Amino acid sequence: MSRSHGRAAGALSTVFAVVFADQFAKGASTHFRAAAVVPVRNPGMITGWSPVSVSALIAVSVVVLVIFVGIVGRWAVQLDISPLIPALVCGGLVAHTIDRIRFGAVRDFIATGWLIIDVGDLAVIAGLVALAAAFVLRVVQLRRSAQTVQVQLPRLRAVIVAREVRNAA
Repeated sequence: MSRSHGRAAGALSTVFAVVFADQFAKGASTHFRAAAVVPVRNPGMITGWSPVSVSALIAVSVVVLVIFVGIVGRWAVQLDISPLIPALVCGGLVAHTIDRIRFGAVRDFIATGWLIIDVGDLAVIAGLVALAAAFVLRVVQLRRSAQTVQVQLPRLRAVIVAREVRNAA
């Protein structure tokens, strides 16, 4: 198996693992009672509010997922950042889309005091934080090696190029 196939398989495994963990935890939460476990239906976005229908939310979720994979996921691979990081975000988005398709709402259950979230939310947050950190670290690493990232706009491609070194004369 080539390196790119192995990385893709790892990313898909991460997406499936997040979806499985999310769906399993939601199923278990209906049978478990504790102060921090409060099963609720979230028909909208983060706060439960939505100005659009469930079918529109599903469509928006799919569009966001495709754009995220097509741009951010591809940039991560092009910059040699582990594809497992954007896969966390994708797993959370897929888990929420599955909930919206099956139940018309996301089933949240972890009470944080001011918000009720789920495993999919945690995966999205962890993935976005890790992705931002990985991009920053990679750019710093490239700068140290006299390289930088250049975005080719027509194709939205991230390319590593040699940096122009200026002499202080």
